[in-house]
Order: sequence, then C-alpha cells, then structure tokens
Amino acid sequence: MSYSDVVEGLHERFATVSALKAVLDYEPNSVQTTPLLYSILDGFERRVEGTVTYTTWRTLHRLLIPYQKPAQVEEDLAGLVMSIIEAVESSPKLGGRLRPGDAQIVSGDADFIEIGDGNWYRRLDFYSQVVEMSRYLGLGG
Repeated sequence: MSYSDVVEGLHERFATVSALKAVLDYEPNSVQTTPLLYSILDGFERRVEGTVTYTTWRTLHRLLIPYQKPAQVEEDLAGLVMSIIEAVESSPKLGGRLRPGDAQIVSGDADFIEIGDGNWYRRLDFYSQVVEMSRYLGLGG
C-alpha cells in the first residue's frame, strides 16, 4: 500500500460527512468554498519485527471555517468534530484497503489562521494515524 492509497481511503471516509463542501489532498493558497478539509503528510515511521514491516502514516487534516460570526463558527465546528472522527471510526480498514492494520483520528487542536489577503478562518487540525503491516522484503542475502 502506498501513502496515496491511505489518503484516498481517508478521503472516501471524509466524503461521507455531508456538511463538508470540499476535501482536498493539498494545502490551498486560497479558499473557494467552506467548510473545507485538506490533508497533508505529517510524517511516518517504519519498523521491522521478524518478517513483518509496520508502517505508521501520520496525516494532518485541516478543517477550515470562515471566521465571520464567532458564535456560528463555534456551533459549526462543534457539529463537525465528531462527524469527522466517526467517519474514520466507522471504517478503520478504509473500505478494505488495510489488511491488516487500521486507521484512526488520534488527536486534534484548534486555532485561527489567515489565508490569502486578510481572510481569517477557524481551523481544527485532526491528526490521523494509519498503521499498515506488510511482509518484510529485506535486502536479500
């Protein structure tokens, strides 16, 4: 499995959240529609145990909501938090892509961010962790 497959599987899960208007696999330099969620690689770890390679992919998923009416923004944000988490929890194998392994949202934090020319957004960063296991191919020998 490649990292592209991981992101594709996660985005299929996020597409089930009807309140999201756009899901991107890159960081935009302007925002055309909201609520918007985009994903970028945060890091990965690999380890070998015997004949098995474990790869843990960590991805940042950033939710953006325009910061115009503070009370409404917080209400919108509150409504999306569990929907996004549950979208992944409802299919931790990412529609059968992970055999064995699983995906989960492991943490999140919120703040404000400026994108473009003075446009402020409430942002919520979700971090997913996807663990996959595969046969260790080694270097021969």
